[in-house]
Amino acid sequence: MKKLTPDQVEQGKITKRVKDILGLRYVDIEIQQMMIHEDLVSEVTEVHCRLVLREEVISVEACGAGLVDSLFKGIKSNLASRYCSFEEISFEDFTIDVDPTTRRKKVGTDVEVMVGVVVANSRGSRHHFNSSARSFNTAAVRAVLKAIEYYLNCEVAVLLLKELIEDAQARNRADLETLYVNSLSDIVPNTSYVKVIKKWKEKN
Repeated sequence: MKKLTPDQVEQGKITKRVKDILGLRYVDIEIQQMMIHEDLVSEVTEVHCRLVLREEVISVEACGAGLVDSLFKGIKSNLASRYCSFEEISFEDFTIDVDPTTRRKKVGTDVEVMVGVVVANSRGSRHHFNSSARSFNTAAVRAVLKAIEYYLNCEVAVLLLKELIEDAQARNRADLETLYVNSLSDIVPNTSYVKVIKKWKEKN
């Protein structure tokens, strides 16, 4: 197992902070019934799957240059209308690494593969999301879902903190306001939340 980079360690801390803030509001994401069609001539990958956000099921269909590209595009296009921060991120690259020490037989291809997805935000920062499995497709899907889940919940946490800060200000609770502002400052560097906050203000 590769040692985590400083960026990945910080990312893990932010994820923990977001989970602590959201509690039961944290949104877990999974995929059901995925179908992948590869056109070997045009080198285009078509993906059909059922994306599950808590109890909501969303049908995703997308085409792209490979599984990772197709899945990322499909999920992003389906969720961008409700999560503004998805407009600020883009798929940049992915990596593949095989761990020969996980082979269960002396010979063969029965080894774990780690797929890393690289996502860039509007601030120019790149975030890495890794996942391992004995199936490349499984590892790739899980890595993409990690990225989507991360940005989605960061946005939800930002909106909740904005509400908590305003409530603390209204109640003259400077101690709580400072606590929430510090939490917000930890999350905001992930991407720009200007559109998110503007949309929230319009609704309120």
